[in-house]
Amino acid sequence: MAKKYYIGILVLVILTASIYVLLPNNVRIDVGKTYSTFKVWENDSWVLAGQEYTLMFDGTKKMRASSRVVNYTIDGNVTKIYRYAYFKNNVTIIDTYTFDGNEKDIELFPISHDINVLNGEGYLLVYEVTKLDYSGETINGILSPQEFGHNMRIEWEEGNYYSRIWKYSNRDEGKLTIKYRPDSANFTKQVRLFDPLVDSLISYWKLDESSGDAIDAHGNNDCSLTGPDQNQPGKINTAYVFVRANTDFMTTTTANLGSTYSISMWVKMANVADYQVLTAGQGGSGTGRYQGMLIFTGTAFQFLAHRSDSGANTGAIGDTDWHHIVGTSDGTEKKIYLDGELADTENTANTGGWDTDRYFGRRDDGYYFDGTMDEVAYFDSVLDGDDVIELYGDGTPPPYPFEDTCTYTSGNWNVNCNDNCSITSNVNLGGNNLSLSGVGSFDVQANITDFGYIFKPNGCQINVWTGVGSLQK
Repeated sequence: MAKKYYIGILVLVILTASIYVLLPNNVRIDVGKTYSTFKVWENDSWVLAGQEYTLMFDGTKKMRASSRVVNYTIDGNVTKIYRYAYFKNNVTIIDTYTFDGNEKDIELFPISHDINVLNGEGYLLVYEVTKLDYSGETINGILSPQEFGHNMRIEWEEGNYYSRIWKYSNRDEGKLTIKYRPDSANFTKQVRLFDPLVDSLISYWKLDESSGDAIDAHGNNDCSLTGPDQNQPGKINTAYVFVRANTDFMTTTTANLGSTYSISMWVKMANVADYQVLTAGQGGSGTGRYQGMLIFTGTAFQFLAHRSDSGANTGAIGDTDWHHIVGTSDGTEKKIYLDGELADTENTANTGGWDTDRYFGRRDDGYYFDGTMDEVAYFDSVLDGDDVIELYGDGTPPPYPFEDTCTYTSGNWNVNCNDNCSITSNVNLGGNNLSLSGVGSFDVQANITDFGYIFKPNGCQINVWTGVGSLQK
């Protein structure tokens, strides 16, 4: 008979041969004696979303375990699931999955997966995930299923591991493989799948401040201001208006990102006639200016990474509407996206790193920006098309930190209808407001009680399930 433990927002279920964790939004992770599976609930059944193995090889021959055991511990709202695999010559693999019942972000489960190999010197450790739907040739091109993130890739302790994804010839699935030779008798690595949109984010400036510096909501790179008008109408909440004639700009210190990075921002041009700089590295022509430089040429947006580059261009822009701009560089290739779509790819030069501080609204020799800027971010990874679509949000961008807004935590509940929430657990708002935004639906299949006011745009449909859900002020 199954045992169930309720651990914060998690449910831990103990079976005879496996242990599984139920997560919010109908996600399930099973840790069995031989492998682990990731599942999502679709059309009244659990659908396999990925299958994870930790294997040992002696040369080219896969080793068979003489015995396997799964176990668990619970400490407050933290539970750990252990899988022990025992091989010949006292070789042992211990997989430890850690789950935190206080964690709200579905894409951070498990919060860690440690692989500990005992007496494995001379053998080959293989970590493998199979049965993945994907597109592209590299890990950051995977399309992962539903709540596990849009662009999962793999992290192998020291950083992102860019392995090739092999596609089975007779099945529409992908396989990720990492091979590693243990170099000690007690060898440990940490590995997990993750979504680069948040995990590779370095800095995010909402530009919502009414005074003082522009605060980095994600990192520690606040911007000092020289003149832009704050607290102006923005794409999300408020934004900053830069006036070219007033030489307005911002500056910040930034991390050294090397030659792999992405920049994202929303801009609304005040004029579409002059050459203007949205962001550039501090320094002259040969000392940083062109590192991650986004400009408006007088006719189009352009992204450059090196002073010898031919920039990636969006094509002509003749309006003063809001536009979402993303530039990416991988050290070989540059791309620029406009309003959620890839506009251009360039492969010239592009060897420039990112190791200087930043200007926003100018470069070292001027060329000031004339317009409104909002929701500025940079990442230490190459965002792909699905990341960009998520940031663009069909013209209604998700607010930082790009989390699922369907789970209520505290205070006012700000729901993005683009998430198409289905509320299946009762929520008491304690007099706080329910504020909806975006375009989509909000399905109420439980009781939402004690709210102050409900704010709803025309593009969001509230569906209260008869006999199941209710809105009780």
